[in-house]
Amino acid sequence: LQSQFSVLYNEAMQLKTQLEENRAQLSVSKNAHMRQIEQMESEELLAQKKLRTEVIQLEDMLAQVRKEYEMLRIEFEQNLAANEQTGPINKEMRNLITSLQTHNLQLKAEVARYKRKFREKEVETAKLRKECDELRVAEIKALQAK
Repeated sequence: LQSQFSVLYNEAMQLKTQLEENRAQLSVSKNAHMRQIEQMESEELLAQKKLRTEVIQLEDMLAQVRKEYEMLRIEFEQNLAANEQTGPINKEMRNLITSLQTHNLQLKAEVARYKRKFREKEVETAKLRKECDELRVAEIKALQAK
C-alpha cells in the first residue's frame, strides 16, 4: 500500500509539474501572439498611411497636369486667334496637342494602375483585419475553454 501511494504521489507531482510548465508555455505563447497582433496592426496602419500619402500625391500630380494641360490649351486658343496664319504654326500646335493628349492618356493609365494597386491593398488589408479578428476570437475561445 505504501509503495502504491508513493507511485501515485510521484505521478501526481509529475502531473502538477507538467501543468505548471503547460501554463507557463501558454502564457509565453499568449504574450507572443499578442505582440504579433500588435505588430501586424502597426504594420497595417503604416501601410495605410503610405498608401494614402501616395494616392494624395498622385491626385495632386493629376490636378497639376490637368492645370498645365488647360493652360496650354488656353494658350493655344489665344495664339490661334491672334495669329490667323495657317501652315507651319498650326501644324506645330497640332503636334503639341497630340503629344499632350498622349501624355494625358499615359497619366490616366498610371492613375488607373495606382487605383488598382490601392484596391488590391484594401483587399489585403481587409484580409489581414479578418485574420486578426479570427485570431482574437480563437484566442478568446481558447481562454474561455480553460
